[in-house]
Amino acid sequence: MTVKDFIVKCVNDIKSAVESEHERLIKAFIECPQYIHHVVRHHYQGDIALFEVPCPFCGKPMLFTHKDRDWESETKPILLEAFKVFCCPQCYKQRKEESFT
Repeated sequence: MTVKDFIVKCVNDIKSAVESEHERLIKAFIECPQYIHHVVRHHYQGDIALFEVPCPFCGKPMLFTHKDRDWESETKPILLEAFKVFCCPQCYKQRKEESFT
């Protein structure tokens, strides 16, 4: 194996490991967002708001956080408006039960 082949193999192994870890974290976030939020809060040593959506053009994930410089002025108001009719599963269940009474 040449030095070049060795370096290319190492780079590809690292790339595969990173991609695999990224996929695992996305799956973990979907299955248990509270846990990932806890890990991120620990990493940033404080509360952090995370919101991920796909780019409407290429589909790559865009991650929004309250650390963004335009969070309060632009991002948060857009998100609040876009999700004003959504609620957590517990509230949805309660509202659904109340609508039948």
